[in-house]
Amino acid sequence: MADPLISLDTEHAFVQPGGQVRITVTVTNTGTLVEGFWLQVLGPAAAWAEVVPPEISVYPQAETTAAVIVSPPSDSSAASGVLPLGVLASSTLDETISAAAEADLEVGELNALQAKIIPVTSTGRWRGRHVIQLSNWGNSSAQLQLVASDPDEKLGFYLSPSYVDLPPGGLATVRLSARTKQPFLRGIPVRIPFQVIGEPLDSDTQPPAATPYGDPSRPVIDAALNQKPILSKTIVILAVLLIVGIAALTAFVLTRQSENATLAKRGSPPKGVLRVVSVTPDTVTLGWDGVELADRYDLQQVDPATQDVIKVDPLDAAQTGTTVTGLLPDSDACFRLTVTRGGITGAPSDLVCTKTATAVTTPSPAPSDAAGSAPPSPPPTVASTPATTPTPSFSPGDPVTDPVMQQKWIAVAAVLPKSSRAESEAEDVVTNLVSAGLPASYLDSQFYPRMLILTSTPPPTAPPSLEESWIVFVGPFPTQPDADAQCPIITAATEDPFCVTAQPDPPQ
Repeated sequence: MADPLISLDTEHAFVQPGGQVRITVTVTNTGTLVEGFWLQVLGPAAAWAEVVPPEISVYPQAETTAAVIVSPPSDSSAASGVLPLGVLASSTLDETISAAAEADLEVGELNALQAKIIPVTSTGRWRGRHVIQLSNWGNSSAQLQLVASDPDEKLGFYLSPSYVDLPPGGLATVRLSARTKQPFLRGIPVRIPFQVIGEPLDSDTQPPAATPYGDPSRPVIDAALNQKPILSKTIVILAVLLIVGIAALTAFVLTRQSENATLAKRGSPPKGVLRVVSVTPDTVTLGWDGVELADRYDLQQVDPATQDVIKVDPLDAAQTGTTVTGLLPDSDACFRLTVTRGGITGAPSDLVCTKTATAVTTPSPAPSDAAGSAPPSPPPTVASTPATTPTPSFSPGDPVTDPVMQQKWIAVAAVLPKSSRAESEAEDVVTNLVSAGLPASYLDSQFYPRMLILTSTPPPTAPPSLEESWIVFVGPFPTQPDADAQCPIITAATEDPFCVTAQPDPPQ
C-alpha cells in the first residue's frame, strides 16, 4: 500500500465569528486497491470544524472530495487572528498509511463591548457619584479612554481610572464624579444630562460615523445629575426658626443681666470639648473649641490603667490646640481638659484616649556639600482639621520631619480637584471625620508628587489624576493593613463609599 495524496482548495481561508467557511478536501488513492480513509481536522479550530463525509472510499488511481465546514462561535472563546488548520487522511485498513494537508484560517474580530452606569441619575447639591461597569464579550482586546461631557458644559468630571484595558471576557469598574459648575441657593431641582464615551485608543481622533445600532467597539452611556438647591425649603424654615430663637434668647439674656456683668458671676465655665487631631510614634496633637473670656486651659494627662492624673500642663487662653511630646510608641495615652474663667475652674472634659503609632526607622538626611547650600523647605501645605489647630512644625514632603512621609500609609477619604470652594469642602470633610474620633487632615498633592493612590496605573499618556488636588486623609500609619482598617470607619462617618489607601512615597 502507498500513502494517499491529499490537498485543500485554498491555502488561506477567512471566517467571521458566528459565520461559516467551506474548504474542499481532495484525496487521491495512489495504490492498486480500493482504499477507505478517515478524514480528521487538526489544530485549534478542530472544535469548530466538521468533515462531511468523515469517511470516504477511493478507487485505485482515482480521487474523491469531501468538505470541511468551519463555524467559530460568536463569543470571546474564538480568538481573532490567523490559526493553523490541518486535515489528516488515515487509512481504514492500515493506520500507518496517512497523509495531511495544511492551510491558514483567519478568524475576524468581533467587537462586543458593553457598559452600564449605576445610578443612571444621581442627586446632589454640589456633585453626583456614579459607578461605570464595562465588559468585553468580543474576541479581541480593547483599550479605551473614557471621556465624559455634557452639552451645556455645566459639569466637571473626575474619572478613576480614565483608561481601561479589557481582554476578551474581561470586566472593569470605573468611578465617576460629576460636579456642578453653577450651584444655586433656591429653586427647583434641575436635571443636567451628560454622556460618557469609551473611545478606542487605536482609533482616529474623530469619532466614527453614527450607525443605526451604535458602534460595538465604542460604548456610549447616557446619565444625568439631578442638581438640588443649596437651601431647601426645610433648611430655610429651620434657619428662620433658629434666627427667631437666637433673637429671643438674646433679648432674655439682655433683660436678665446688666451690661457690666462678668461671666464669672454667672457660674462655672462650660465643659471643654477635647479631640485628637493627629498621632505619631512619640507625639499626640490635641485640639479643642475655644471658650469665650477663658483665663487659661489645663491639659491633664491621665494614666489609662488607674485613671489617675499623672501630669497637668497649663496652657494660654489664646490656644485651641497643643502637641504632647515624649510619648512611647505603640502605647495608650489619655487626656482631659479643664477651663478656668473668672477664677473658677469648670468640670473636666470627657476622657479622650488614643494609641501612638508604631515607630518606623527613618533614613538620615544626606549631609549638604557646603554650609548654606541646602535648598529651602517648601511652604507649609498640610492643612489641619479646624482652622484653630496649631500650625504643624514640619515641611510637607520632608522624609525626615513630615509624619506622613515617615509612616508611609494613609487612608484617603476624599480627593478634591482644586477650585474656589475645594479647600472649604476639604475642611468640612475633615471636621466630620474628627467629630467621629478620627485623626483626619488634608494636604496639598503638589508637595507629594509620587503619591500612589490608585490600584491600576493608566497608560503613560494618561494625565496625572492627583495634580493640583486637596487630599483628605486619616493617619498616617506604618503599614497598609493599619490604613485599610480605617476605611469602614471613614465610610460610616462620611456616608460615602469612597475610601482607598495611599502611599505618599512609594518605592521606585
